[in-house]
Amino acid sequence: PIAKYPISGMGYIAAWSGVFQATAPNPQPIYQKIFQANNDWLMANAKAQPISLVVPLLDVPSKAKATEKLMDDIIKCVLSKDAEKTWNELITNYRANGYDKVIEEVNAAATAAGIK
Repeated sequence: PIAKYPISGMGYIAAWSGVFQATAPNPQPIYQKIFQANNDWLMANAKAQPISLVVPLLDVPSKAKATEKLMDDIIKCVLSKDAEKTWNELITNYRANGYDKVIEEVNAAATAAGIK
């Protein structure tokens, strides 16, 4: 299956913690090259964003309702012929349905909890 669907063996690329590396658990050489190229690009171009791990735990009812189908939307993008267009359409739809208000509510709850 990996020869036919090489992406299926690349789950480790998304790990930032160092748990997965190009040599452990010894992936095939093609995956080592892909991992290394991706890692080189990330190191040269990406900037780690500060995040509070407390925010997902905030009790904001509108947040739970707004994110209940997030994985469905991600899958829709992955399966789309034009992922960027699909993603932009989803964002437009979120905003049309009041998602900006949800962001404001979560930010207000974070501020009230002392989270910057």
